[in-house]
Amino acid sequence: MNWDLTFEMAALSLASYDDDSDAIKEWYDHTLFVKHPRTGTEAYAVAGNGYRAIAVRGSDALTDWLWNFFLCRRKDGAHKGFSEGSDSILENMALLEFLEEHKDEGSILLTGHSRGGSIAQILVTELDEVAACWCFGAPRVGNRAFKRSYFKNGVPTYLFRNKGDVVPSLLPWWWGYTHVTNIRSMDGHGHDMGEYLEEAAKKAGYR
Repeated sequence: MNWDLTFEMAALSLASYDDDSDAIKEWYDHTLFVKHPRTGTEAYAVAGNGYRAIAVRGSDALTDWLWNFFLCRRKDGAHKGFSEGSDSILENMALLEFLEEHKDEGSILLTGHSRGGSIAQILVTELDEVAACWCFGAPRVGNRAFKRSYFKNGVPTYLFRNKGDVVPSLLPWWWGYTHVTNIRSMDGHGHDMGEYLEEAAKKAGYR
């Protein structure tokens, strides 16, 4: 586990909750913030430090929660609401052009907190050149069929859960939902992204 890079992804996930993040602008040479009016999905695309990355924001508005509770699945087994969030990102031509324009920065990394982490996992299956995905406190994304197809991508995926975080237990297993890989436990006691960042900082030796 590269804890330095995990810390960077955690910091990026936390900073993505700011529409005009000075921190993100300071950390990366190139940045783009996008928001979809229908699904409310918000994300940053960044380039610099030897990679491109997309950080998807978690639920912070009523629209987000309405999509979260849209419980049916697509034909591939992925949660319909999270899939709509992923699709809305891929429909954004400015974001796709940004990724192409900065292709020389390297592979794409994906990250997100809560709902954002679940959307990031679906993006793994829909974007080329994804090198890895980091998700913090994310709900289950799809059924076993989706999990099998996810593995075929061969993209390393790191799911983190604080001890007191109930959100990764959402989208219940008795409706067929499952995580795409094993969850790594952290010592934090809640769902807040700041707690995940603090735990990643400790693992990386910054605390």
